[in-house]
Amino acid sequence: MRKKILCILLVFFLISSMAASALAIESESTNTMTISQAGIKFIEEFEGFSKYTYTDSFQWYIGYGTSCGAGEYPNGISEEEAEDLLRKALKRYEGSVNSFLGEYDIEVTQCQFDALISFTYNLSTNWMNFPNTIRSYLINGIENYTDMEIVNAMGIWCHVGKEASSLLIERRMEEANLFLYSDYGEDDAHHDYSYIIFNAGGGSIEHDVYFFEYGQPYGELPEAELNGYVFSGWYTSSGKQINLDEMAGENLTVYASWSRLRSSLQG
Repeated sequence: MRKKILCILLVFFLISSMAASALAIESESTNTMTISQAGIKFIEEFEGFSKYTYTDSFQWYIGYGTSCGAGEYPNGISEEEAEDLLRKALKRYEGSVNSFLGEYDIEVTQCQFDALISFTYNLSTNWMNFPNTIRSYLINGIENYTDMEIVNAMGIWCHVGKEASSLLIERRMEEANLFLYSDYGEDDAHHDYSYIIFNAGGGSIEHDVYFFEYGQPYGELPEAELNGYVFSGWYTSSGKQINLDEMAGENLTVYASWSRLRSSLQG
């Protein structure tokens, strides 16, 4: 009887140990990821190298966009020193992204993690802290969304102040390619997109920048709203209307066309 009890206890101990080990492995796989060397090079390509400090009027930077004090590095730094600073700076972002992924039990590939680190290094950690589309997609499971939904969820983070930046648009599209297709920018089967900046002319619109798969029909265009007016389509500055069945090609800025409501005219 004693032997039987000991066997049962031993089996229980082994099962418990295996379960604990499995949990530890799972935790390590989702909560202790680090950016790859390819991911670091990806960030460096977008940041560009600066030997000396520079400022955006709010913060001083050096190297590959690493924050620093105004009086630091009076003699500048080398590319090797800049990469070392970048690696150290990325540790904080790795910790934040890992904590977010662990909190919601989200598993990502190395390429997806690299894309999120680039995204976060450029934008800071704010995107993880309040409701927004890419955050929701990750929490709900990215497998539940189309590639273009994910491209648009990442792509809308492309503004400097209230103005869409072509440089940030390019970065968001490349980060989306990395996230979706493991493409660090050297893939022969590179996915291309075009984008449209929508100017609602005083009206309201959910987002002012939308992305489309290059060479495919737009399929769907947003609508704008303006009190007292009826929205009647999107037009280029030359007066050409953009239609749903047109193929996405060059990047455009289009403007909302409005017609006054008859009741407003009578008033």
